[in-house]
Amino acid sequence: MRQRVVDLQPAASVAPGGATAVLSDTDKWTLIVSGTFVATLQLQVFDGTNWVKVGADITAPGVVDLNTQALSARINTSAFTSGTPKATVFLRESQQQF
Repeated sequence: MRQRVVDLQPAASVAPGGATAVLSDTDKWTLIVSGTFVATLQLQVFDGTNWVKVGADITAPGVVDLNTQALSARINTSAFTSGTPKATVFLRESQQQF
């Protein structure tokens, strides 16, 4: 199994969208939110047609393990007061043997 790290850049203002990262064909990943901030973040994944919210709103640093398949992910900042939120995704990709 390989692991890949992708940094997502949450907006430091109310911004639908935030940054996008290609997640490949994995369905096992971990989101780590860090930094000092007063904001509400939403993890969203792209299913090929729409951006879909995954899990609860994020208002503090923490770790979220997910089993969600997606083409891309982004952090949507739905409320912002101050600080610098950071988000990193760790992807666990299985290697197929032929």
